[in-house]
Amino acid sequence: MTANPLTGLTLEQVFVGQGFAAVPTSPLQLAIARAAQGRPLEGVIDGEACARHFGVAELAPVLPALVVLIAGVRGGKSWLASCAAIHASLTADLSQLQSHELPRFPIIAPTVDAARATFTILCGILQASPVLCRFIEGEPTSDTAVICRPDGRRVEVVVVAAARGGLSVRNRWLVGFVLEEVAQFGTEGTGAVVNAEDILKAARTRLLPGCQGWLISSPFGPVGLLYELYKKHFGKPGRTLVVHAPTRALNPSFPQSQIDEIAAEDPDTAAREYGAEWVDADSAYLGAALVDPAVRTSPLYRPGRAFAAGMDPATRGNHWTLAVAWSEPLQKSPALDDGEQQRKRVIVGGVWSWAGSKSKPLSPRDTLAEVAATLKPYGVQRIHVDGWSFDAMADHARAVGLSLVEHPAVDRDVPYQRLKALLGNGDLELPPDPVLRNDLLALRQRATSSGVKIHLPHTSNGRHCDFAPSVALAVMHAERISGIDTGRVIHIPGRYSAAGDDIKIKRPDGSTYGSRR
Repeated sequence: MTANPLTGLTLEQVFVGQGFAAVPTSPLQLAIARAAQGRPLEGVIDGEACARHFGVAELAPVLPALVVLIAGVRGGKSWLASCAAIHASLTADLSQLQSHELPRFPIIAPTVDAARATFTILCGILQASPVLCRFIEGEPTSDTAVICRPDGRRVEVVVVAAARGGLSVRNRWLVGFVLEEVAQFGTEGTGAVVNAEDILKAARTRLLPGCQGWLISSPFGPVGLLYELYKKHFGKPGRTLVVHAPTRALNPSFPQSQIDEIAAEDPDTAAREYGAEWVDADSAYLGAALVDPAVRTSPLYRPGRAFAAGMDPATRGNHWTLAVAWSEPLQKSPALDDGEQQRKRVIVGGVWSWAGSKSKPLSPRDTLAEVAATLKPYGVQRIHVDGWSFDAMADHARAVGLSLVEHPAVDRDVPYQRLKALLGNGDLELPPDPVLRNDLLALRQRATSSGVKIHLPHTSNGRHCDFAPSVALAVMHAERISGIDTGRVIHIPGRYSAAGDDIKIKRPDGSTYGSRR
């Protein structure tokens, strides 16, 4: 077998060398490329920066078997991983393999599309490099590139779907591997069938001697494999090297103004995505700075509009809540073209609640009868609800002249996302109800392996953000319908509260209607 003339090639050369990837690098990117091969960092970063990003002021010359890169977005981590794949494919010691054995370097991510993003970068580097393009065998497909080395050996770089028990990496010897977005995999601790722990165990047992795996990801809450590796190995480099790399440390050209803009609206997201910080898995979803400017000073009712209603039924413990909303077109900006969509302002006209208990639960039929009476002045008969006991509730609703519309479980968080967007744009008006305000402020966003999910916690006063679901549903559907404004505004005397106050609604004919909170 011919000796491999590329044995002495370094990752740094592949990453920054002319004729290779030739990526303009930052000091930290260059330090990572050297540290991944156990090479000294002198002249690249100083002791203070080394302590900040590697946890120690000086790295020992140890070749790690695992490089864990906890990085901010847009920092070039996928470029580093692509160059690591190319370097490993060209330099790995394959002397223990039979000539017919074809080793692999798999790129594994929670979704095939995510893995292909890195694979696309890798193929672009190979094809654009005057040196590396000579080693490509044939034309890469959408998920496989074959590298033919000067010693006659061949290596596949492949996109691999994450699979149960790491099955997708068990059938070949590996010259290395990349686990992309590790924090978004399911975790062993939560019982996920496809989890990062199983995939890592399977991949490490297939590594050829002297080869290494790369785990690259933004953090997603202090849970899961990525966080456990950080806790165990950051500041204790050895066979596992953990690097903490915020976006601008990796890529100083990324605009600080863009980070500041996101941070002003959502500090937790900015800290996690750009600062690579371990933000608590639970954080506030709506802050007072969003909610308070939307609260009007008095209740109101506007007849003659097309109304939307949202409801969150509950018979014991939690409150059964109802909300009514409508939309109004904002004055069209002269800058808008005729074809552009006109913005709408959504107004939550009223909210109501009924409370039962374990000893005296609410009757669904009786409560729905009161809901029907409450909605009568608004001319509303269709109510948007979630899937809780939907079939039984729908029967009771039909008996009192109402029709329930089920919101699909798969889109559970969409109404909350739209609620937040309208608040952020200043396009939502809320009634002056302190309990509604508290319910909205109690909403949490929880970082999970599959993304950010909206969480409705139980609070010390026994509530479960009870008004939030009904208001979010009413708001989302009010935005989708058009109404006709008669110009009549009828104010409701008194104020809304959760203490059971009566609300008097003045009808257009001069009569009044009282509803129970």
